Amino acid sequence: MAFGFALSMLIALSMLIALSTLGLVEAARPRYEFPTRNCRYETAFFTNRRRPIVMTWMITVAGDPQTVPAEDGETVLDALLRHGVGLSYSCQAGNCGSCKCEHISGEILELEYSEHALLPGERARGIVLACRAQVWSDVEVRRLIVEDFVMHPSRVMRCRVAELDFVTHDVLRLRLAIESGGPYTFSPGQFAKLEFPFAAVTPRDY
Repeated sequence: MAFGFALSMLIALSMLIALSTLGLVEAARPRYEFPTRNCRYETAFFTNRRRPIVMTWMITVAGDPQTVPAEDGETVLDALLRHGVGLSYSCQAGNCGSCKCEHISGEILELEYSEHALLPGERARGIVLACRAQVWSDVEVRRLIVEDFVMHPSRVMRCRVAELDFVTHDVLRLRLAIESGGPYTFSPGQFAKLEFPFAAVTPRDY
């Protein structure tokens, strides 16, 4: 009988230790919180935890009747191009300055860019680079040059080098024959990004 009582006490003590250990583990478990800025929350039916939903903002180009949706952190240029709204651009990396526009209103975050692409005097007048301006609220911008933009669909065309001509000692004319992905309809100011098999990681704009 004494043996049975001791065994019962031992089992009870083991259960108490196990419950205490579980409590310590639960207390030590890290708790993760989602950022609350610019987020709204929904509750899924299978849990009481809330999850953030990325906000959608609207970009307005002054003088253009179309407004364009953009997600948190998306650049003005990416959002415009994704919805077929024309804006001059080239490098998309803040180095050339082709996508300059006037920031009229709204909250943006400017990513790093070359000082040669945007001068301090221009920035003081509210000029920004669309490729480096992340959207964090409804935003309105204005093109610096008011003109009609022709938006061509972005395509990948496979071409064959048909002819090489030296125009001068340091200028080479390259003629390409489109084998697939065409046709190529040209508009003034348009350029093509060329990529060659022997230099696939260094495409060039022409």
